[in-house]
Amino acid sequence: MKLLSILGLLCSTASVVSGSQLTPRASKCPKPEGTTDAQIIAAYKSSGQCFSYTGAGNREKSIAPCAGADGYCQKVKGVENAAAGCELFVPEGVKLDKSLANKDEDCNEWYAGQCTCECEFCEEIADIVIEGLEQLDNVICAVMLSSLTSIADAGLTFIPGGQAPKAIKGIVQGAKSFYENGAEAASFFGSWIGPACGIPDFNFDITMVFGSLLGAPDSMSRGKPVGCKKKNKNGCRDVKPVPDPTTKPDQPTVKPTDKPQPTTTPKPATTPKPETTSAHTTSSPASSTTEAGAGCAYCGEFGKTKAARDEKYQLMYARAGNSADAPACVLPPADGSMSKRSLFGFLPDKLSSRSLLLQGRGLAEKDTKFDGFLLGGTYEVTLSMGKYMQGADAEKIPEISKFWAYKDPQNTNQCSVEVVKDANKANGKKYDTEHVFEAQTVMRFLSWLSSDSGGKLGTTYKMPSAAWVVDTFLSSEDSKTEFLIVSPGKTNAGDLFTPSSGERGGALIAYGFGRSDGVKSISGGQNVERIPATRGNKNLALLEKEINMAKGKWFGMNRVASDYSKMNTQSMFRTEMRRGVAPFQFLGASDGQTDTIWKKWARVANWIDLVMYTFDQQYKWGTRAGEPKNSKGDPSMRSLWAYWIDKELGDIEALAAAWATQSATVFDQKFPKNKRSAAEEKWRNDAFGTNGFATAAKLKFPRPAGLPAGASIYGAYGWKDVTFDASNQNPNIGVPDQIV
Repeated sequence: MKLLSILGLLCSTASVVSGSQLTPRASKCPKPEGTTDAQIIAAYKSSGQCFSYTGAGNREKSIAPCAGADGYCQKVKGVENAAAGCELFVPEGVKLDKSLANKDEDCNEWYAGQCTCECEFCEEIADIVIEGLEQLDNVICAVMLSSLTSIADAGLTFIPGGQAPKAIKGIVQGAKSFYENGAEAASFFGSWIGPACGIPDFNFDITMVFGSLLGAPDSMSRGKPVGCKKKNKNGCRDVKPVPDPTTKPDQPTVKPTDKPQPTTTPKPATTPKPETTSAHTTSSPASSTTEAGAGCAYCGEFGKTKAARDEKYQLMYARAGNSADAPACVLPPADGSMSKRSLFGFLPDKLSSRSLLLQGRGLAEKDTKFDGFLLGGTYEVTLSMGKYMQGADAEKIPEISKFWAYKDPQNTNQCSVEVVKDANKANGKKYDTEHVFEAQTVMRFLSWLSSDSGGKLGTTYKMPSAAWVVDTFLSSEDSKTEFLIVSPGKTNAGDLFTPSSGERGGALIAYGFGRSDGVKSISGGQNVERIPATRGNKNLALLEKEINMAKGKWFGMNRVASDYSKMNTQSMFRTEMRRGVAPFQFLGASDGQTDTIWKKWARVANWIDLVMYTFDQQYKWGTRAGEPKNSKGDPSMRSLWAYWIDKELGDIEALAAAWATQSATVFDQKFPKNKRSAAEEKWRNDAFGTNGFATAAKLKFPRPAGLPAGASIYGAYGWKDVTFDASNQNPNIGVPDQIV
């Protein structure tokens, strides 16, 4: 059963074994000096990493960095008599990136895991999960997902007489036990529900479900929570008893007019009752057919208790087909979520991978094979861009800019599209860790670069072959034409601080990406920090979830908020327009006295420009098949990057401009001027009128001032203020030759 194997990995414990106690044996796979098992173990004793084997492996070697008096658990974490283990959580259904695999001196394959020093409560919770769900076996996923999706839609319905299904009882007790021992929703769902079902993502709000499980009556639990199992009792929470409700809730067959009638049926202007209106609107005699003012908000955005009820009722109205009675708030869209949503699980240091295609890793002096998405329709590639903090962990990092959200969302009469820093993290919003420079942008560039072997570009260029891109620039580990960029040290301007043996182009691009792990490798048995984590964190931001998802859609070359058939009220239309405009507002914002959001984007773009410049300086053109060609001289990877990134940003602007024009037309058709209130007419002009925020002129990326001739108008290359080498010096590389 999938669940048992994952829980066995999660809760692994072992006796304390010191690295010095390992029994010497002849090496089947000898390692060069600086990378022997003993040297890696010695380095891992400080970092907390360990050998997580894919097969039987060597149990003693696996936990050697973690255990013993000189191990990570006791020496670094201060946990005496630790039940040390090595943990690597991989959601089922996600293919392990073979480029991250290593082999020990016995030829056993392993991945870099993380030392676990305390997991006292895991086994007891595992017993609950197993006993409550084991009998379901092959139908476990269908039962759990059906139950959890229902809970997400309408809350956990009380079932009297102890008739709650065993699956629900086990889930309720498991959730309360995890919460009691200091775990949060992501840990609960990631550690056993996700792996048990083999799903890396969920189509419901896990925080909403988790809250419903915690608030479920005790009679719906298989038993009491397991109790505080942590040695540090301060890390546990008090789980208060929850009695059965004194009255039964409405039956699921409730009609749309049974309960929410006061909320959705407008009252005469002489008897307004604000307390019975939607949480996001007020009564107004000026408009009998629409909400007062011209506000917009997603359900739950104001963080009030009525928000959850409004969400529930709107779902009911949608099913009944009664859109006219729908509350003014709009349910957050689900589109775009797959491109931005994180994988939940116990990844090292609570860092999660960017997406299925972009898996996090700590860069090291070792062979790298990229596989995951197709280049040239033939080559599978996985581009590893590092790891990043999320949630509460990201909030603690000072270099990560926070918290970015809509301005003045409580204003029910005016729909502001401005995105500002919300220093107080108000209104219960959900924030994503935002890579201001999208990882998918790198993937799209490589896909374009590999898409048209020998195809003409401009008047003098021909495109490279996919084989050359993969074998030479990316240099997969089985490449027979490997090319490494060698730029060790960080003293001279332009140094990239690569290993002395060099670094592959794709991996070197990731050095400058927004990331929280820094760039580290083992050299001579010592940990070497090539790029500090503080630098990568400065290119990250905590951005309101809905804005983050919309930004991902634009950069994936997809329209945002384009399903006009669902915008049946002006409030819905305004809310969706705000969602489409917000990413441009965010990218144009200032961040303090000297930094801007766009500078965060441009620092990564100009790092890529520097990598391409260095490649051009070191690569000998005309020596390999499939190279790009330039009839006027040597080709240039830097020129190819410059050509593409300017075109990519211009294409996104054109897409947004077409969306804005169509949106204005559709709005006027759906909501004629003679049916709009004064406030609604003002919003329409503010959005679609001259200099409106939803017009082609305003949906553009920043144009930095003072750039030299030949630089990108967007500052994507040739912007000295944001171009830094490994030691934060300006390399003064000028501008690339343009492809015309």
